[in-house]
Order: sequence, then structure tokens, then C-alpha cells
Amino acid sequence: NNRYLTNNNNTTNETKASIPPYFLCPITNQIMIDPVIDLEGNTYERHAILRWLVLYENTSPITGNLLRLEELRVDKLVRGAIEKMR
Repeated sequence: NNRYLTNNNNTTNETKASIPPYFLCPITNQIMIDPVIDLEGNTYERHAILRWLVLYENTSPITGNLLRLEELRVDKLVRGAIEKMR
């Protein structure tokens, strides 16, 4: 959600370019609010990966490997970095 980087709901290309790619969920392409990390080191927005796992039968959107809900953990490093940006 780009609301943290916008002024008057206008996000410039310059602002978008300054967002570190690891702040963005690979599923939604939005800045994460509740990032979780899998055992392979991939980080996702929690709601997006939960929906993905239901729709695509527990497969990783990045590797296609088996990915179980119980393997996801809060990504404290990414969450902290995003919170500092706000």
C-alpha cells in the first residue's frame, strides 16, 4: 500500500523508484504491512500468501516448491525497515 509514500494521493515515479524492492510483496507488488518469511527466505504480505496457498494448493509462488502455512514466520527485519520508513 503506497499510502505511506504519497502526498495528496499522488505517487511520483521518483518516490516509487526510491522504494527498496524487498519492501514489496512479490504477489501484490505493494509495500508490505504484515510481512512473513518462508523457509526459503522469500517474504510476502501475510494476507496475499495465505490466499495464494489456498488457491494454488500450498505451492510457493516463487519456486513452486511445497509451502505450508505453519512454515511462515514474521519477517522482523523487513517489518522493522518498513516501519522506520514510515
